[in-house]
Amino acid sequence: TLSLTASPAKGAYPIAITVPAPPAGAVVTDVNVRMEGMNHTWPADLGIFVEHPLGPTVIITPNLGGSTDMVNVDLTFDDEGVPLPSTFVTGSYI
Repeated sequence: TLSLTASPAKGAYPIAITVPAPPAGAVVTDVNVRMEGMNHTWPADLGIFVEHPLGPTVIITPNLGGSTDMVNVDLTFDDEGVPLPSTFVTGSYI
C-alpha cells in the first residue's frame, strides 16, 4: 500500500502528485485512487485522471458529478466499486 497526500491551493490545476517507482522486481497488481474531504460547488467541473509522464492517461471521471455541491466527500475509485451515481457522495466506485 502506498499513500500520498496533496493539499493543493484553491483553484490549482492540474495537481501533480509524484508516485515513486516500485522496487525492482515488484509487480503492481491493483491501483485505487482515494480522495478525502472533497468540497466543490460544481462537481461536473472536475476532470480526474491518472497520467504517466511517458505513457497512457486513465480517465477516472470525465467531468461527471452534476451540479449538487460536494461537502466533505470521500471518493475511492476501485475496480471492485459500484457504478458512479449522478451526484458524488462518499463511497467506492468503478
